Amino acid sequence: MQTVEKPTDKEILNSKIILDMLSKIDGLSFTQQTKEDIFVVSEEETDLSCVVDVEEDIVSVIMNVAEFEGDLPQTTAGLLLSLNNSALFGAFSVEGNKILFKNNLDIENLDLNELQSTLTSVFLTVSQNLEAIGDSLN
Repeated sequence: MQTVEKPTDKEILNSKIILDMLSKIDGLSFTQQTKEDIFVVSEEETDLSCVVDVEEDIVSVIMNVAEFEGDLPQTTAGLLLSLNNSALFGAFSVEGNKILFKNNLDIENLDLNELQSTLTSVFLTVSQNLEAIGDSLN
């Protein structure tokens, strides 16, 4: 049985800051999960969702892009490396049988504009490459 770590006081405080920022960004909807330092953020325009995980020192923006069975095809691995080379923020990664797109932000000096531009970049990068990644898995 997996135990869920309770957020620290600093994570809860940082989550309140992120909650306030998210509520000020137009075009997004979000829900705060039972674990207070996790948000699921959706963008209306692309109809995609990502997770915003608030930690003590960083905010991680993580999107599940695709899942695959067996080994990752070499063509997909090459495509992901190529896409990482052109991504302005964040990177594609592989964890288990999932392709993710991740970006980490330092929370200490994070402002609304940086969070908003990061979320916009994550949604845009994934939406522009989703079809190519799916095709490379087939």
